[in-house]
Amino acid sequence: MSSMIHFHEAYPGTTNFLPVLVWNGFSQEHHSMVATKTNEQMMAYWHGNGFEEVVLVDAKDFDDTGSAAPYADSTQFSLTKRLAFTQSVLQGVEEAARSPYRAN
Repeated sequence: MSSMIHFHEAYPGTTNFLPVLVWNGFSQEHHSMVATKTNEQMMAYWHGNGFEEVVLVDAKDFDDTGSAAPYADSTQFSLTKRLAFTQSVLQGVEEAARSPYRAN
């Protein structure tokens, strides 16, 4: 996050990057501070760092495994739900890429 803020300090009129966070709760790849945040907390984090628009896709919305856990493992979804999740992620990326958002 700090590198994006530094970039905007140096070039306030330029936005030439698109941060994309594919977040799946307690993922095996990233045991970080964001892994335990709720959707609302993640939105507040990005908004609090100056991003006007945040596109969030929650894997749990596509979970058809019957898991009661608050986080979903998309590798365990049925093929239909995995494809729907992937489509939603791609649509979110397209939406973000077309958006004129900027960090303040």
